[in-house]
Amino acid sequence: MPKLSTLFLLCLCFQLNAQVYHNLSAGSFLQNWNNTGLITADDNWDGVSSIRGYRGDNLVAGTAVDPQTILAAGFTTPLDVNANRTDPNTFVTGGISEFELPNPVVALQGSGTADAPFLVFFLNSTGVTSIRVKYKLRDVDGSADNASQQFALQYRIGNSGDFVNIPAGYVGDASSGPSLATLETNVDVLLPAACENQSELQLRIITSNAFDNDEWVGIDDIEITSNNGADNTPPTISALLPLNGAVNINPASTASITFSEPIQKGIGSITIKRNNDNNVVQTIDVTTAAVTVSGSGITFNLALATNTQYYIEIPAGCFKDAANNNFAGISGNTIWSFTTGLGLPTSYSFNFNSCSSMLSDGFSEFSSNGDSVWKCTTFGFTGSNGVQISGFSTVNGALQNEDWLISPALNLNGFDIPLLRYRSRTRFSGLPLKLFVSTNYSGSGNPSSATWKEINGKFPAIDTDVWTTSDSINLNSYKSSNTYIAWVYYSNPTDGAARWTIDDVVLFNSPTAPAAAITTTETLLDFFIVPNGSTSTSKAFQFWANDVTGGLTITAPAGFEISKDNTVFFAGFGYAGLDLQNQQTVYVRFKPAEADKGYGGGLQFAATNITANKVDVSGSSLPREKSLDMVTWNIEWFGHPSNGPTNNTKQAAFAKKVMDSLNADIYVLQEIVDTALLGTLTRSLNGTFDYAVSLYSSLASNSNDPDWALGQKLAFVYKRNMFSNISTRGFLLSNAAATDSFASGRVPFLMEADVTVDGITKRISFINIHGKAGATFSDYSDRRGGSKYMTDTLNTFFATHHFTIVGDYNDDLDATIVPTAGTTQT
Repeated sequence: MPKLSTLFLLCLCFQLNAQVYHNLSAGSFLQNWNNTGLITADDNWDGVSSIRGYRGDNLVAGTAVDPQTILAAGFTTPLDVNANRTDPNTFVTGGISEFELPNPVVALQGSGTADAPFLVFFLNSTGVTSIRVKYKLRDVDGSADNASQQFALQYRIGNSGDFVNIPAGYVGDASSGPSLATLETNVDVLLPAACENQSELQLRIITSNAFDNDEWVGIDDIEITSNNGADNTPPTISALLPLNGAVNINPASTASITFSEPIQKGIGSITIKRNNDNNVVQTIDVTTAAVTVSGSGITFNLALATNTQYYIEIPAGCFKDAANNNFAGISGNTIWSFTTGLGLPTSYSFNFNSCSSMLSDGFSEFSSNGDSVWKCTTFGFTGSNGVQISGFSTVNGALQNEDWLISPALNLNGFDIPLLRYRSRTRFSGLPLKLFVSTNYSGSGNPSSATWKEINGKFPAIDTDVWTTSDSINLNSYKSSNTYIAWVYYSNPTDGAARWTIDDVVLFNSPTAPAAAITTTETLLDFFIVPNGSTSTSKAFQFWANDVTGGLTITAPAGFEISKDNTVFFAGFGYAGLDLQNQQTVYVRFKPAEADKGYGGGLQFAATNITANKVDVSGSSLPREKSLDMVTWNIEWFGHPSNGPTNNTKQAAFAKKVMDSLNADIYVLQEIVDTALLGTLTRSLNGTFDYAVSLYSSLASNSNDPDWALGQKLAFVYKRNMFSNISTRGFLLSNAAATDSFASGRVPFLMEADVTVDGITKRISFINIHGKAGATFSDYSDRRGGSKYMTDTLNTFFATHHFTIVGDYNDDLDATIVPTAGTTQT
């Protein structure tokens, strides 16, 4: 083995040393692949001067790895090219391919084998400086694939060692799918000085195997140029910001210099002096991170007083070009002088307390459709004023409306990271609000004349009727001196007309971005029963990913698949960072692989700075005859003569339609008033159901109490052939403190029964709960107290029982809806 290894290494060294290194001092390196005769056979690069392609097998484990982190040489992986191809939409073999298209190109695509394919360019840079690399990344794959194709540019000196990544050459996604092949990404990079004057310089363009099905991306119009003569010309100033002589400059703004050519840092410090006494007020060492160099520009931050004249001096040698020619510097108060102003705002606050017949705080409204408009209301947060809208008419019901609530112009340039916070509240069924931002709205008139970008408003769910704070909405991408925020209301006869109220709009400054957050329109997708070997109809949800670093992947648990287009489904896929600026839609379907099994779990969202299960999915391949199907439903004042729906007959007919459709084995019901109407409903369910009703209600301890007839009662409706030996009673009814906690007597209703499923009978206790309603601290305390009494009783007397607790908890199970509770516990 040692002899074979030595022979292999000798062959490898011979192979690399045998490459022709293009001499940049003799001219630029150019390649556009128009000569299709260069590559005529698979895996043969002999006709291509100074370029080789390698498949990159096993250079990395896993998918969606950032190619900037793949630095191993990889020359022991197979030399690779698929010659004379014309089918980028259907050719799926990963690696490197020559596509003889109308515009020919060599393209890269990762795969399970080709983990990190790459092209290498062999160059001789002896005697040259300022080496510039330009090429075009072309999406040539018009298939349904929609991967995030990352590319990196790297170099190494000589024939050994790892490559060094060049951050300016990174492209997060060079593809445009699905079913598109239009994106062209230009890369233009000045190589580091370490690449100059080297007899053996190797450049590498590398990609990696994407999370989804990879797409072919071509590397075209390659141009590597340099300065192959002596450079004796020092860099000079092309532009200054602030301008010399400028006034009213933000004292916390960023200063910049644009030079005549790309530059690098030297040694020295920038000094800022006060003009009236020449005292130094700020010193900035150019070798530190306080000064940023990018190409031919530098930037640094000012930290000055208001209403003061300053000038900036820079000694010679602080900056130099690639040939080490020093910038001559700036001295005196005539070249770069300016005067600061009062500074820019770093916060805004709008509470609408002065709102009356007209909108206050500089806000305006614009009605794009319908008669409803945003108006002042006295029902703001904590009884103060706010703004409110409803598209409901007492005569005609829900009407067609679109109305904009628009902020005044906001100058966000003084913020580090501007964050938005506001309160909102919604009542009745309807559509959610949408939040938009613009930097080119005129300040008046139709907003359709401007460009608006929808962002995540973090709104509460429809008809929750609780004040909700939407916090830390990042507006950093929309910093300008003319930023507008708009809340847009929609209603129509089909979707309804919710009432929305807005109050306490605040913009505040933050030195750092908020924590990453995933917001989804659904938290649970239940696919019920799907036979083994079958596939369910898909269900969709939307999500926002805010302040996520890099890309994002979503992975489904076993038995479920997800899709971006509702056509091609995967176990998981990823999104590039740019995709996450918009709301995305995900389709989920259930595809069980085993019979008689329950499936479930969460869709896992994962990025560099967040991992979360945001949408739970569930389904079963167990046939209905082998399961107990249970539904809980608060029917809302069922059969009451004045509360709830006005037509009790229609309410009962609707309930029958729903129950026939669900075909559950047992219904656990709350807010039953008319027990006779419930009996009629039960008998209408194919004559196969019975029911039981609590003989107590709020303010009525038994059925002889006058308040019992119109009180809210609890009930069970169950299939007669599955339930036997039934007994019912009020749970905690004899505990005075507990009855008070459950809305003055509306304690849980207990039904115990022998339940037979698929020939197996078990005794089960069903506990029907209707918790105390409301969002005050008193309501919360009642719910907590009632839950404590119930828990203690279950632990003491039901520890060995099979029991289930279902019903209307009147609170969220994971975090309470009460803002004054002092805890998130429910």
